[in-house]
Amino acid sequence: MLLSEMSEIDVLVTGFPVLQALSPERCKELESQFIGQHQITPKRIVNVKKVEVLPQPVGGLLDFLN
Repeated sequence: MLLSEMSEIDVLVTGFPVLQALSPERCKELESQFIGQHQITPKRIVNVKKVEVLPQPVGGLLDFLN
């Protein structure tokens, strides 16, 4: 989030190990940890509006396709 130099992120996409990504409860828990305001540095706050959790192999595949 720091390297994005953004103060607001509409959708944050993150990877999760496949077995954990298959658990809706674990995905919701991870989403709730990322949604909201985060104090990144003493002078920077980043607000995350939405989180998408993908199984890690899917992220690698999408990166490969790009």
